[in-house]
Amino acid sequence: MPIKHIKALGKIIHPHLGQFGLYVVSGLTAASIDFGSFYLLLQFEVYYVTASIVGSTLGFTTAFLCHKYFVFKKHDSFSRHLGRYIIAEIFSTAAATGVLFLVAEYTILGAELAKLISMGSVVCWNFFVYKFLVYV
Repeated sequence: MPIKHIKALGKIIHPHLGQFGLYVVSGLTAASIDFGSFYLLLQFEVYYVTASIVGSTLGFTTAFLCHKYFVFKKHDSFSRHLGRYIIAEIFSTAAATGVLFLVAEYTILGAELAKLISMGSVVCWNFFVYKFLVYV
């Protein structure tokens, strides 16, 4: 990639770095709540599938609310944003699964590394999906 293209890409990305940082922090918070509640419920001998559903629901809710109010600072159109967020998550999950499959099946990297690549891809593209499609 020529230097001029790297500089041009840098000019596009740079204005969003602070917001992307908040996005990552909110995602880590949501993941912590997801796993933390799952783990806590297991300590109370809640069935692991039930604990996972509760954890995932709490993580999803935390991510949505943090992204809406903290990262993108949108205080209107709750239902519209939620509907778009759910649709984006469905497409994101499908795309991430596709990346996982392609990397795991057609490279020598293995499923574990393929999953990390898939997750990293999701973090990056979801930021722009949320910014320009969900919270508009």
